[in-house]
Amino acid sequence: PHSVVAQSLTKEQSSQVCKKIHKNRKKNLKISHFLAAHCPINTQSTNIITGAHNINQIEASQQRRTAPSANYRLHPNYNTQNLNNDIATIQITAAPLVFTPQVQAVRLPRGALASEDFVGDRGRSTGWGRVADGGTTSSVLRVVDNDIITNAACAAVFGTTVVNADVICIETAGGRGTCQGDSGGVLSVERAGGARVQVGVTSF
Repeated sequence: PHSVVAQSLTKEQSSQVCKKIHKNRKKNLKISHFLAAHCPINTQSTNIITGAHNINQIEASQQRRTAPSANYRLHPNYNTQNLNNDIATIQITAAPLVFTPQVQAVRLPRGALASEDFVGDRGRSTGWGRVADGGTTSSVLRVVDNDIITNAACAAVFGTTVVNADVICIETAGGRGTCQGDSGGVLSVERAGGARVQVGVTSF
């Protein structure tokens, strides 16, 4: 429990379609939550849960916030047809989050790391999505590690209109990977000293 401190949940996100992952190149965010642009947002406000392991329980580690939909920022070039630029943020402004062992700021790529393709890295995806195709969603945060593959290999499956330079793909041999409900979740890689850096947001 609580082995992943960069994952949070918007309640409207929890039943969405999700193995393409969008690169995260944003560097100067205020306190914001990343999500996939295709995740629906309530027209009035969105509930955000941080510090959670079991989303069906009220845990002492959790911090819950409500953000007005005016704080929702969709990528201006999001394409609903091919899911290019499938990334958005919700800024938390009402009450600041308090950093704890379970709630921390995400590390984002900087310098040369921001231009890497991460091919050959072991990517870690997290989420509360379905545990199998057609199965039920998980109440506890789950983690899976997959090799990051070339975009050429990915485009051979999904096509070049879907897979562009802003996309990272993971190998899902054996049926291990992200699934419905994991959209907007973190993709991270490990760097020096064991630090994890968020390099993407789960799209499908």
